Amino acid sequence: MNVDQAVDDYLARCLKLRDAQKLSVDQYRHKRTKLTLFKDQFGHLRLDAVPPREIELLIDDIEDVESPVTFDNYVKHFAAMFNYYIGEKVISDNPCNKVEFRSDGIGEVKKLTPAQTAQLFRTALTHREKDGTYRYRVILGRLALEAFVGLRFSSGSRIEKQDINFDDRGITLPRKKLKTEMGRGGRRRYIDQVPAQVWKWLAITPEECWEMLPRLYMRLKSELFIVAYVPHPWNCLRHGFATHDIAANKNPGRTATILCHKDQDELWEHYYGIATHKEGILYQHITPATCGKIAQGFEPAASPADCALALA
Repeated sequence: MNVDQAVDDYLARCLKLRDAQKLSVDQYRHKRTKLTLFKDQFGHLRLDAVPPREIELLIDDIEDVESPVTFDNYVKHFAAMFNYYIGEKVISDNPCNKVEFRSDGIGEVKKLTPAQTAQLFRTALTHREKDGTYRYRVILGRLALEAFVGLRFSSGSRIEKQDINFDDRGITLPRKKLKTEMGRGGRRRYIDQVPAQVWKWLAITPEECWEMLPRLYMRLKSELFIVAYVPHPWNCLRHGFATHDIAANKNPGRTATILCHKDQDELWEHYYGIATHKEGILYQHITPATCGKIAQGFEPAASPADCALALA
């Protein structure tokens, strides 16, 4: 059974339960909203072939998920569907069991240091395969938009070159993927006054960057962390931008605007005071010309396994 069919059948069952007053209207609405997004992302896969790591990435990319509690709520709704099909003997395992809950403190912000971030970009810029090709240069632009503008993966992986206004230095973010949310918060958003460093990375980005599929970008990005021996905590590039931008500029309103947050509460609660002003300034000076020097203080992870995308 493919995810497309599984979600449709499960929601049809939930609708009958709602009509029979065995499931609340709100519960059904939450299930429909969350599982529609799940279907949009994984509909082409078999139900027993959805990777736990990609489930976590999907939830991290949802604009409304700004707290560990909300993250856990999505996991529970996805897990409920898989448990239903386990009960129906369609599948034998629930991939959500391998996604760690975060509301018990696991959701603590984990960022990269300026040296780690510089090492990541230096590796993308200079690493050569045995045949002499630069395997990771093709993702430089999208990687820079995540790390230096704070774009979510869902935006960074889908943005098109025409969405980037090089003349006025602004970026139009893609519309949210969640179809059921188009009437609320689904509009495209234009951001400007972003850190100057990102334009230096975009200037050397190959054209192929803007033609690749999201799945290929995610794979190359995951590989890059391992090749560079840089730890890969969840959502670390967006966290790194938020932490260092607020440290460098001491302007939560500016940072919140670039991140498209509805208010500054999230910044004050999770990002303010984590990095020093000096670290913030250094982070915003990571460019193609300086990444090698800034990465000189980098201490590599003990093994490539430590650089795989963290589930916690």
